[in-house]
Amino acid sequence: MTLPQLAELLQREKPPLLVLCNPHNPTGRCWNQQELTQLLTLCQQHGVTVISDEIWADLILPEERFTSVLHLGPQWHDRVIVATSASKTFGLSSLRISNFLIPNTALREQFVERLNAHGLDVFNALAMTAATTAYQQGGPWLDALLAYLAENRRWFAQALEQAAPWCRMMSVQGTYLAWLDCRALGLDDEALQLAMRQQAKIAPSMGCGFGEQGQGFIRINLGCPRAYLEMAVAGLAKLTD
Repeated sequence: MTLPQLAELLQREKPPLLVLCNPHNPTGRCWNQQELTQLLTLCQQHGVTVISDEIWADLILPEERFTSVLHLGPQWHDRVIVATSASKTFGLSSLRISNFLIPNTALREQFVERLNAHGLDVFNALAMTAATTAYQQGGPWLDALLAYLAENRRWFAQALEQAAPWCRMMSVQGTYLAWLDCRALGLDDEALQLAMRQQAKIAPSMGCGFGEQGQGFIRINLGCPRAYLEMAVAGLAKLTD
Protein backbone atom coordinates (compact mmCIF):
# COMPACT_ATOMS: atom_id res chain seq x y z
CA MET A 1 0.00 0.00 0.00
CA THR A 2 1.67 3.20 -1.21
CA LEU A 3 -0.01 5.97 0.76
CA PRO A 4 1.51 9.01 -1.04
CA GLN A 5 0.33 7.59 -4.37
CA LEU A 6 -3.09 6.87 -2.89
CA ALA A 7 -3.31 10.42 -1.50
CA GLU A 8 -2.58 11.80 -4.95
CA LEU A 9 -5.22 9.53 -6.46
CA LEU A 10 -7.88 10.55 -3.93
CA GLN A 11 -7.10 14.22 -4.50
CA ARG A 12 -7.32 13.89 -8.28
CA GLU A 13 -10.24 11.48 -8.70
CA LYS A 14 -12.29 12.41 -5.60
CA PRO A 15 -13.99 8.99 -5.24
CA PRO A 16 -16.79 8.63 -2.67
CA LEU A 17 -15.71 5.07 -1.76
CA LEU A 18 -12.53 3.06 -1.33
CA VAL A 19 -12.67 -0.74 -1.28
CA LEU A 20 -10.02 -2.39 0.90
CA CYS A 21 -9.34 -6.13 0.71
CA ASN A 22 -8.03 -7.32 4.09
CA PRO A 23 -6.62 -9.98 4.12
CA HIS A 24 -5.62 -9.20 0.58
CA ASN A 25 -6.53 -11.39 -2.37
CA PRO A 26 -4.41 -12.65 -4.09
CA THR A 27 -1.31 -11.89 -2.00
CA GLY A 28 -2.60 -13.01 1.43
CA ARG A 29 -1.32 -9.80 3.03
CA CYS A 30 -2.91 -8.59 6.30
CA TRP A 31 -2.71 -4.84 6.85
CA ASN A 32 -1.50 -3.94 10.34
CA GLN A 33 -2.92 -1.38 12.76
CA GLN A 34 -0.54 1.40 11.76
CA GLU A 35 -1.23 0.95 8.04
CA LEU A 36 -4.99 0.86 8.56
CA THR A 37 -4.91 3.97 10.77
CA GLN A 38 -2.93 5.85 8.14
CA LEU A 39 -5.37 4.73 5.46
CA LEU A 40 -8.44 5.76 7.45
CA THR A 41 -6.86 9.12 8.29
CA LEU A 42 -6.23 9.75 4.62
CA CYS A 43 -9.77 8.73 3.65
CA GLN A 44 -11.26 10.89 6.39
CA GLN A 45 -9.30 13.90 5.11
CA HIS A 46 -10.78 13.38 1.64
CA GLY A 47 -14.31 12.49 2.73
CA VAL A 48 -14.03 8.90 1.49
CA THR A 49 -16.01 6.00 2.97
CA VAL A 50 -14.04 2.75 3.32
CA ILE A 51 -15.63 -0.59 2.48
CA SER A 52 -13.37 -3.20 4.06
CA ASP A 53 -13.79 -6.62 2.46
CA GLU A 54 -12.78 -8.97 5.28
CA ILE A 55 -14.15 -12.20 3.85
CA TRP A 56 -10.81 -13.99 4.48
CA ALA A 57 -10.51 -12.81 8.09
CA ASP A 58 -11.17 -16.25 9.62
CA LEU A 59 -8.38 -17.85 7.58
CA ILE A 60 -5.27 -16.45 9.25
CA LEU A 61 -2.08 -18.44 9.77
CA PRO A 62 -1.53 -19.53 13.41
CA GLU A 63 1.41 -17.20 14.05
CA GLU A 64 -0.18 -14.18 12.38
CA ARG A 65 -2.67 -11.56 13.56
CA PHE A 66 -5.61 -9.98 11.79
CA THR A 67 -6.75 -6.40 12.46
CA SER A 68 -10.16 -5.23 11.29
CA VAL A 69 -10.88 -1.57 10.67
CA LEU A 70 -13.52 -1.97 13.39
CA HIS A 71 -10.74 -2.77 15.87
CA LEU A 72 -9.29 0.72 15.53
CA GLY A 73 -11.92 2.44 17.63
CA PRO A 74 -15.25 4.26 17.32
CA GLN A 75 -13.62 7.47 16.11
CA TRP A 76 -13.45 5.88 12.63
CA HIS A 77 -16.89 4.27 12.56
CA ASP A 78 -18.75 7.04 10.74
CA ARG A 79 -17.11 6.17 7.43
CA VAL A 80 -16.49 2.42 7.48
CA ILE A 81 -18.44 -0.57 6.20
CA VAL A 82 -17.11 -4.08 6.86
CA ALA A 83 -18.14 -6.97 4.61
CA THR A 84 -17.78 -10.56 5.82
CA SER A 85 -19.24 -13.94 4.95
CA ALA A 86 -19.16 -17.59 5.96
CA SER A 87 -18.61 -18.54 2.32
CA LYS A 88 -14.79 -18.67 2.23
CA THR A 89 -14.39 -20.07 5.73
CA PHE A 90 -17.00 -22.81 5.54
CA GLY A 91 -17.31 -23.39 1.79
CA LEU A 92 -20.78 -21.87 1.44
CA SER A 93 -20.18 -19.74 -1.66
CA SER A 94 -23.09 -21.22 -3.60
CA LEU A 95 -25.58 -20.03 -0.96
CA ARG A 96 -24.76 -16.36 -1.67
CA ILE A 97 -25.22 -14.86 1.77
CA SER A 98 -22.99 -12.26 3.39
CA ASN A 99 -22.82 -9.79 6.28
CA PHE A 100 -22.32 -6.03 6.34
CA LEU A 101 -21.26 -4.41 9.61
CA ILE A 102 -22.09 -0.69 9.54
CA PRO A 103 -21.74 1.09 12.91
CA ASN A 104 -23.05 4.49 11.76
CA THR A 105 -26.86 4.50 11.88
CA ALA A 106 -27.42 6.93 9.01
CA LEU A 107 -24.97 5.10 6.75
CA ARG A 108 -26.55 1.76 7.65
CA GLU A 109 -30.04 3.03 6.83
CA GLN A 110 -28.82 4.40 3.50
CA PHE A 111 -27.18 1.06 2.71
CA VAL A 112 -30.33 -0.92 3.55
CA GLU A 113 -32.41 1.46 1.44
CA ARG A 114 -30.22 0.75 -1.59
CA LEU A 115 -30.42 -3.01 -0.97
CA ASN A 116 -34.19 -2.80 -0.88
CA ALA A 117 -34.29 -0.71 -4.05
CA HIS A 118 -32.34 -3.39 -5.93
CA GLY A 119 -34.25 -6.33 -4.46
CA LEU A 120 -31.22 -7.62 -2.56
CA ASP A 121 -32.74 -7.57 0.90
CA VAL A 122 -34.12 -11.14 0.97
CA PHE A 123 -32.13 -14.35 1.49
CA ASN A 124 -33.40 -17.87 1.25
CA ALA A 125 -34.02 -19.84 4.43
CA LEU A 126 -31.43 -22.50 3.58
CA ALA A 127 -28.65 -19.91 3.25
CA MET A 128 -29.54 -18.22 6.53
CA THR A 129 -29.75 -21.54 8.38
CA ALA A 130 -26.45 -22.77 6.93
CA ALA A 131 -24.56 -19.56 7.76
CA THR A 132 -25.98 -19.41 11.29
CA THR A 133 -25.14 -23.06 11.93
CA ALA A 134 -21.61 -22.61 10.59
CA TYR A 135 -20.93 -19.64 12.86
CA GLN A 136 -22.46 -21.24 15.94
CA GLN A 137 -21.20 -24.81 15.59
CA GLY A 138 -18.28 -24.70 13.15
CA GLY A 139 -15.52 -23.71 15.57
CA PRO A 140 -13.90 -27.15 15.99
CA TRP A 141 -14.09 -27.77 12.23
CA LEU A 142 -12.46 -24.39 11.55
CA ASP A 143 -9.64 -25.12 14.01
CA ALA A 144 -8.91 -28.37 12.18
CA LEU A 145 -9.08 -26.59 8.82
CA LEU A 146 -6.58 -23.92 9.89
CA ALA A 147 -4.14 -26.58 11.07
CA TYR A 148 -4.51 -28.45 7.78
CA LEU A 149 -4.03 -25.29 5.70
CA ALA A 150 -0.94 -24.29 7.68
CA GLU A 151 0.61 -27.70 7.11
CA ASN A 152 -0.33 -27.61 3.41
CA ARG A 153 1.36 -24.23 3.06
CA ARG A 154 4.49 -25.41 4.87
CA TRP A 155 4.71 -28.54 2.72
CA PHE A 156 4.03 -26.71 -0.53
CA ALA A 157 6.67 -24.03 0.14
CA GLN A 158 9.30 -26.65 0.96
CA ALA A 159 8.43 -28.90 -1.98
CA LEU A 160 8.36 -25.95 -4.39
CA GLU A 161 11.78 -24.74 -3.26
CA GLN A 162 13.25 -28.16 -3.91
CA ALA A 163 11.49 -29.04 -7.17
CA ALA A 164 11.05 -25.63 -8.82
CA PRO A 165 13.35 -23.07 -7.15
CA TRP A 166 12.76 -20.61 -9.99
CA CYS A 167 9.17 -20.23 -8.76
CA ARG A 168 9.12 -17.86 -5.80
CA MET A 169 6.28 -18.20 -3.30
CA MET A 170 5.39 -14.92 -1.61
CA SER A 171 5.06 -14.87 2.19
CA VAL A 172 1.50 -14.44 3.47
CA GLN A 173 -0.43 -13.88 6.67
CA GLY A 174 -3.79 -15.29 5.64
CA THR A 175 -6.13 -16.92 3.07
CA TYR A 176 -5.66 -20.38 1.56
CA LEU A 177 -4.00 -18.95 -1.54
CA ALA A 178 -0.41 -19.07 -2.77
CA TRP A 179 0.86 -16.16 -4.88
CA LEU A 180 3.69 -17.43 -7.06
CA ASP A 181 6.24 -15.35 -8.95
CA CYS A 182 6.95 -17.06 -12.29
CA ARG A 183 8.78 -14.19 -13.99
CA ALA A 184 12.03 -16.16 -14.00
CA LEU A 185 10.60 -18.19 -16.89
CA GLY A 186 10.73 -15.08 -19.08
CA LEU A 187 7.29 -15.73 -20.59
CA ASP A 188 4.53 -13.27 -21.34
CA ASP A 189 1.17 -14.01 -19.76
CA GLU A 190 -0.30 -15.78 -22.77
CA ALA A 191 2.73 -18.07 -23.07
CA LEU A 192 2.78 -18.60 -19.30
CA GLN A 193 -0.85 -19.69 -19.26
CA LEU A 194 -0.21 -22.05 -22.17
CA ALA A 195 2.81 -23.57 -20.41
CA MET A 196 0.82 -24.08 -17.23
CA ARG A 197 -1.97 -25.89 -19.02
CA GLN A 198 -0.06 -27.90 -21.61
CA GLN A 199 3.21 -28.70 -19.80
CA ALA A 200 2.51 -28.38 -16.08
CA LYS A 201 -1.08 -29.67 -16.50
CA ILE A 202 -2.47 -27.16 -14.00
CA ALA A 203 -4.93 -24.30 -14.45
CA PRO A 204 -4.06 -21.57 -11.93
CA SER A 205 -5.60 -18.13 -11.75
CA MET A 206 -3.38 -15.90 -13.87
CA GLY A 207 -1.87 -12.93 -12.09
CA CYS A 208 -2.54 -10.60 -15.00
CA GLY A 209 -6.23 -10.89 -14.16
CA PHE A 210 -5.51 -8.88 -11.00
CA GLY A 211 -3.95 -5.97 -12.87
CA GLU A 212 -0.70 -4.96 -14.51
CA GLN A 213 1.39 -5.64 -11.39
CA GLY A 214 0.23 -9.26 -11.42
CA GLN A 215 1.83 -10.02 -14.78
CA GLY A 216 4.12 -13.03 -14.53
CA PHE A 217 2.43 -14.32 -11.37
CA ILE A 218 -0.06 -17.13 -10.77
CA ARG A 219 -2.43 -17.89 -7.90
CA ILE A 220 -2.75 -21.43 -6.53
CA ASN A 221 -5.43 -22.70 -4.14
CA LEU A 222 -3.87 -24.55 -1.18
CA GLY A 223 -7.25 -25.44 0.31
CA CYS A 224 -7.32 -28.89 -1.23
CA PRO A 225 -6.12 -32.47 -0.62
CA ARG A 226 -2.33 -32.81 -0.45
CA ALA A 227 -2.35 -35.08 -3.51
CA TYR A 228 -3.44 -32.16 -5.69
CA LEU A 229 -0.56 -30.04 -4.43
CA GLU A 230 1.85 -32.87 -5.17
CA MET A 231 0.62 -32.91 -8.76
CA ALA A 232 0.96 -29.12 -8.98
CA VAL A 233 4.58 -29.18 -7.76
CA ALA A 234 5.43 -32.01 -10.14
CA GLY A 235 3.89 -30.05 -12.99
CA LEU A 236 5.75 -26.84 -12.17
CA ALA A 237 9.01 -28.78 -12.03
CA LYS A 238 8.50 -29.84 -15.67
CA LEU A 239 8.62 -26.25 -16.93
CA THR A 240 12.41 -26.11 -16.75
CA ASP A 241 13.20 -29.75 -17.57
